[in-house]
Amino acid sequence: MITDNAGFWEFHVLGTHVRPKLRIKRLKFYEGMGELDTHYCLYTKEHLVNHLRFVGFRIVKVEFIDFNRGKEELGKFRILLDIFLRILRIFKILENFSYPRIKIIGMK
Repeated sequence: MITDNAGFWEFHVLGTHVRPKLRIKRLKFYEGMGELDTHYCLYTKEHLVNHLRFVGFRIVKVEFIDFNRGKEELGKFRILLDIFLRILRIFKILENFSYPRIKIIGMK
């Protein structure tokens, strides 16, 4: 299963999945997609591990992953954010904040 990471800092600050803390006119903030919206909840790594174990899955692998996004989204600011993310990823303890998605593999 792959899902968006509730701990990813950008979702909170730029408001792509929650209400934004910054107001930037060029960005399209998350407003939901009505019946097509599948963001019922955002999960952390710990949420996913706990849920899968609760229903009887053995956790095989959990990893944080990136997603491809258009560089035009934030223009030159995107380059600075990507550098910031690379610095965060050096420190394993900050991994939760620096990746937008979580991939978890479990077996029954």
